[in-house]
Amino acid sequence: MSIPSKTYRSAEEFLKSGDAQWVHCVLADFKMPGISGLQLLETLVREGGPPVCIMTSFADDRTRAAVHSGGAVGLLEKPISSANLLNFISASKRKVTGVLPPRYPPSPDQ
Repeated sequence: MSIPSKTYRSAEEFLKSGDAQWVHCVLADFKMPGISGLQLLETLVREGGPPVCIMTSFADDRTRAAVHSGGAVGLLEKPISSANLLNFISASKRKVTGVLPPRYPPSPDQ
């Protein structure tokens, strides 16, 4: 199974790219330099963006509560199981409302 994906150096790079309108889900790390995964989640929820799943190595009760109350559709603990990641992607496709473009636009370097 091939799932088109794209990586970004930071949450800021992703937000500036305008790609949020093209993706059907976002997987973000809880702790990132610059804008954290929670801040990215808050921004995307506020803007009506795609579903977000947070991944972390630090899944204590406080982190779980913050992620879920922030509106994330999931929390994946590292090391991430392939099955759990695929379940998040599949569930995200069902949660997306509206019509998405038929293909993710190619990156400028492709």
